[in-house]
Amino acid sequence: MRFHGLLLLFFLFPILSPLTEARAQGMGMGGPGMRGPGDRDEKEMVIKRGKEATDANATPGLDSDDYLKRQPSFQLFDLHGYLRLRSDYLYKLDLGMHNYTGVSSPFPAPLTAYGTACSQPNAPKRCREHTLTSTNLRLRLEPVIRPSDTITIFTTFDIFDNLVLGSTPTGYAFGAGNSSWLAVPGMTGTQAALDDGTTSTWDAIRVKHVWGRVDLKMADLVFGRMPDHFGMGVFRNDGSGLDADYGDAVDRVGLVSEIPMWRLHVMLSWDFASQGITRGALDPTADQGQPVDADDLDDATRWTLTVTRKDTAQATARKLALGQSVFNWSVTGSLLQQKYGMRPAGATDTLPTLTAPLSETELSGWLVPRDLTLISPGLWGFFARGNVTLEAEAGARYGWISNLSDLSNLEKGGNDMNILGWGGVFRFLYRWSPNVRVGFETGTASGDDQYENTIKRGATHFSQLPAFPVNGRDAWNNLMLFHPSYHVDMILFRELLGTVYNATYLKPTFRYIQNQWTLRIDGIASFANEKVATPGNDSLLGFELNADFSYRSLDGSLEFGVAYGLFYPMDGMDHPVSIYGSSASDTGMAHTIQGRVLVKF
Repeated sequence: MRFHGLLLLFFLFPILSPLTEARAQGMGMGGPGMRGPGDRDEKEMVIKRGKEATDANATPGLDSDDYLKRQPSFQLFDLHGYLRLRSDYLYKLDLGMHNYTGVSSPFPAPLTAYGTACSQPNAPKRCREHTLTSTNLRLRLEPVIRPSDTITIFTTFDIFDNLVLGSTPTGYAFGAGNSSWLAVPGMTGTQAALDDGTTSTWDAIRVKHVWGRVDLKMADLVFGRMPDHFGMGVFRNDGSGLDADYGDAVDRVGLVSEIPMWRLHVMLSWDFASQGITRGALDPTADQGQPVDADDLDDATRWTLTVTRKDTAQATARKLALGQSVFNWSVTGSLLQQKYGMRPAGATDTLPTLTAPLSETELSGWLVPRDLTLISPGLWGFFARGNVTLEAEAGARYGWISNLSDLSNLEKGGNDMNILGWGGVFRFLYRWSPNVRVGFETGTASGDDQYENTIKRGATHFSQLPAFPVNGRDAWNNLMLFHPSYHVDMILFRELLGTVYNATYLKPTFRYIQNQWTLRIDGIASFANEKVATPGNDSLLGFELNADFSYRSLDGSLEFGVAYGLFYPMDGMDHPVSIYGSSASDTGMAHTIQGRVLVKF
């Protein structure tokens, strides 16, 4: 009752206040049948009216004595994001190859092209289908909350994260099949709500980041699950690109500080790379309040140091307009260590899942010694002067795993493995005229010939690579991968390989800009660094041509465009008879068309 009374008083106060003031003026200051105001009352009225006139002309929030009308010195809430619609036409991304038992094409063919009938000499017509079309939607929301001028909370939500339109027809559910009143899924043309485990493989709303930043004067404290990005995004990419599908998120506690004398930005952090199994996974059906880490020995902990010297976009534009040079750089390094890890599942093993209670005794059998140490340095540089822009990023990883005795697939002697991978990108851009820009980019990522035979022979996507080489012949693992959100082309690296690894590419670029319209043409030649690790045991992977025509509004809030890609595969992507025997298959050209609409806010 006390709360409701206070709430009622809160709402009635704006109504009662004018009545109270009117009563004071009319009844206490010369109302009917009463004395008129005295000299003191008249003086107070003159002072009050003068003060009201001064307040009316004052700047709101600065000179007013009414604290309820003052504007805060910081913006309490801010919202950014985008709504993205993409439609893809994919033709022959399987390079025209057939799928056989134990042999896979570089890209999934339509489902009707699989099966034993398709491997016969007179295969049905459906086995020759190579076209896939798909349209997806994503709404990304990035709310920022500022409880005070020293505290900021950042969040990222994806709603309908790459939802394939038409993928949740009413009457269909995973594990349940068709409902009794709908014989054919999608017959009504309506869509059911997106729900993890029933109509979809993930939720309609996915929380990507929640982290805070506190100003401690000498440094800023950052903590939570936050995006992780470095340089051009070649190896660490936060996925903020408008066409990105992947993004790095790191659980981190760190300190960020500025050194004004040298204009340096320094960040030192403690990263929770992996905590392994938590107590919440042991009995997921129970409400445990606060789940805790089930074991400390299986934790993978990383420490990261990053030092950056970078001008703002406004400072860069000002320097270039004055004919000055701009040189920015950043260096980073991280150290990761882990004592125990989960062993790979054998042919007869049943992997532990999070859908039912787990046994501590059973899980303890999955933990094996690893003694992993991994060092990952990175370097980024940017130079611009006049019409020339140069940018480069290099990265590497070096480390060792001391115990691999539980793996029976390693041909080499001993139980340890050393890790050494490297890669980098160099980009050149020249402004030929106000409308024309030409450029060149080259990049490389090391490979390892021990990945000659993957889980599925002929499969090329990085997700098909095993955690450890299937036929480890030496003590070194030299594999290095670009981040999948660093896009080089439209077909080979983006779709068939999934990212750049075991490859070197050369990419000339032409761009023509007219008002809000842009035409871009790229040519990409790709080569394998370790030809033994390619499907065709050859260094030349292929040639690709990409063209993109787009429009962007003056305020940048609306963008739409269409892109076309053509890939001509070479011997490195073939399935020759000398390797695949009766499962051999020649490659054919692949095509893709992508249309997109983007609304930013």
